[in-house]
Amino acid sequence: MTRECRLLWRDYHNSVRLIVVVPLDSVSDFHIHRLLDNIFQSMVLLVGLDDLIALRNIDRVKRELRAAYGVIDCLLNGLQPTEKTALFGDLIGAADVIMCAESSAITTYLENFTESVDSTYGCILAGGRIISATTNWWSLHPDELCLLSILVWTEARCSLSDTPVFLPVKSPTVPFRLVVFELSQDIQVCVLCGPQPSLAELERMIVKHWKPSLHLLSSIHGNLPRCYPSNILIDRSILGFILVNTQKKRVLVSMMPHHGAQQRDARSLSLSRKLDIARTFYRTVVGAVLPSCATPSPHITEVGGTLMPDHTPHTKLKHLVSEVFSCSEYHKCLGVQTGPYQLFTLFISAVPNHSMRAISQRTLQLLLKDKHNNVIR
Repeated sequence: MTRECRLLWRDYHNSVRLIVVVPLDSVSDFHIHRLLDNIFQSMVLLVGLDDLIALRNIDRVKRELRAAYGVIDCLLNGLQPTEKTALFGDLIGAADVIMCAESSAITTYLENFTESVDSTYGCILAGGRIISATTNWWSLHPDELCLLSILVWTEARCSLSDTPVFLPVKSPTVPFRLVVFELSQDIQVCVLCGPQPSLAELERMIVKHWKPSLHLLSSIHGNLPRCYPSNILIDRSILGFILVNTQKKRVLVSMMPHHGAQQRDARSLSLSRKLDIARTFYRTVVGAVLPSCATPSPHITEVGGTLMPDHTPHTKLKHLVSEVFSCSEYHKCLGVQTGPYQLFTLFISAVPNHSMRAISQRTLQLLLKDKHNNVIR
């Protein structure tokens, strides 16, 4: 530790040590450990556990690790987010999702397609967020879901890609094929499969099964970047929100809840600023006050693979906390725990303190009662 920064490290399988340097007052150890765990698992995702910890051919491993640079950069950029750091799954330990009216119809197309390619693992992503997924895709470890979404989100855009991946928890030593097809701009179908079918056969099957769905795909674009249907009217004092289902490990984030509205509030913040505020607020209160829904990584060696929190566990606090808020000159934040749901809301500074609770509760009810909310509820 110095006057300006501190150094933390984490050991994996008594073979790999990851070291990170962060500003002194920026992030708690709990969330830095989460960051390091995700970085290690992203390396496993694209290199495989055996080669990574054995290091029999270090030059080859270095070359293969280049494929993970995009994912690792995205994870590190979460400490100082920009508009390109829109996903929150790595921070929360949950899968980023999007609500849309077309999800049920899209699910039918997805299940028929995955069955035709002899797979049970498939999903549809919009802007890196899951619209719909098969049961087995949802059964993957939350960190695997998060890293797969980030990998697709950070890859160079192409119509069809075929990448060998090692699932860090389910299959860290035997690779799957991650096949990604760009159905339309920012909307991809992803499938995990074995050696067969060939890429040429897959392309024919994709065209056959997804061509009739083009009208649905074009409708999905209307939900971006809001990430929920336009018929849900959010209070104008809200600048953004994070809704977490702590049981299902899913997160719905909207930092542009009023996108498309005719009037633009002069008091609104830039997207990158809102992302920074939301991440900072979450890191400040989750772990220290509210419980984290993150699932421990199986790859750490200390204390049998459990996370090492730097705070009093929430369940041991004398009084359970259900709300926490902060105020500044330019914005206000409120975090609410209601059953399995956590809602973190970013408000304009003019909203009265006593109104934030009622607005947050009303927003939570609106999001959960919508008929298209099965992806988060």
